[in-house]
Amino acid sequence: MTPEKQYRYSQNEEDFYEWQELLEQYWPNDPVIGDTYWEVEVKPSDPTVGINQFTVQKLLENLDETAGEFFEYFESYRSVPEEAQTELGELLKAWATKHVNLAHYWEHVGEPVEKKFTKEDLE
Repeated sequence: MTPEKQYRYSQNEEDFYEWQELLEQYWPNDPVIGDTYWEVEVKPSDPTVGINQFTVQKLLENLDETAGEFFEYFESYRSVPEEAQTELGELLKAWATKHVNLAHYWEHVGEPVEKKFTKEDLE
């Protein structure tokens, strides 16, 4: 089953809201037929988007620095093989997918499309 597409709307092509929210809170005056607005398809944000090889390496560096406060010249975390770093990255992604809820954040899919209010929009 294909999920239903979601859209957000803007009066300035920068700040996007749900349709009712745009009309009730962010439109300066009542819109009239022919006024311009923008529509963009959106999808929920991905909680794993910031987890990559760099993230894993920084985490391992931080672990080394913390352990280095107890053991001189400690670099055991950073020295793990690349396969182990990849495994840690996958574990972090699985954890983020399970525990980080970004349902209230969304990303644009494509570019905003300029539209004009129609009679049907305003009924």
